[in-house]
Amino acid sequence: MRYRFLVIFGALLITVSFSVISHSADFTSIEGTYVLQSRQLPDGTTLAPPAVAGLYVLSEGYMSLNRAAKDTQGNITSRSAVGTYTISGSTYSLELIYNAVNDGTKISYDFDKKSGSSEMTMVDGNVDMKIPLVDNLCGSFSPDSFTAMTRGEFIDKWVKVK
Repeated sequence: MRYRFLVIFGALLITVSFSVISHSADFTSIEGTYVLQSRQLPDGTTLAPPAVAGLYVLSEGYMSLNRAAKDTQGNITSRSAVGTYTISGSTYSLELIYNAVNDGTKISYDFDKKSGSSEMTMVDGNVDMKIPLVDNLCGSFSPDSFTAMTRGEFIDKWVKVK
């Protein structure tokens, strides 16, 4: 009887351990499809759809970003980017294949491949990093969202839909 109890208890303990390990391993993945829900401007104004729209996909080493925003004065900015990414240990590396930026005054297209890397850290259960190749852009991934911030410009809130 005691042997049977130990076997059942051991099997239960192993099952729970694998469940906890696999849950935390899934959580460190930034892969997914994210939809832009809001943009907070420096003056505290929050823009929501239809004034902002965006889709950010990270899947199997590929990334695609499409984002547009219309501020309170009606000025439109947008960005579209396609690239590849790798994660090695705690290093996130990005290679942009295509990048188009509308800064509100002009549109620029860039087909020159550019690459960069940054370190990822776990902070309060989130994966935080500086986004490579974009000045002053920081990102924080949680299990169900992504927050992007450029100090003095915006805070974008994205919801993970897949």
